[in-house]
Amino acid sequence: MSDTLLKKPDILKILKIGRNKLYDIINSGDFIKPMRLPNTQIDLYSNNELQDWIQKQKEARDKTPSFTSPNSQKREN
Repeated sequence: MSDTLLKKPDILKILKIGRNKLYDIINSGDFIKPMRLPNTQIDLYSNNELQDWIQKQKEARDKTPSFTSPNSQKREN
């Protein structure tokens, strides 16, 4: 199985979130661990691990009851 290594800007584009939110997720300890190639200072992330993490987020979402906003309920006149 081939894999692609991603930099943080790539992760931001895939997840469609901002840098601060990404750092919040990383600091929560619930994100994939980066790797570093020898003699580099760049964090690289496995695309396969990222896709697995996304799938786990979807599964967690599907296990929790959905939130219904009071404003989303139809009003009777």
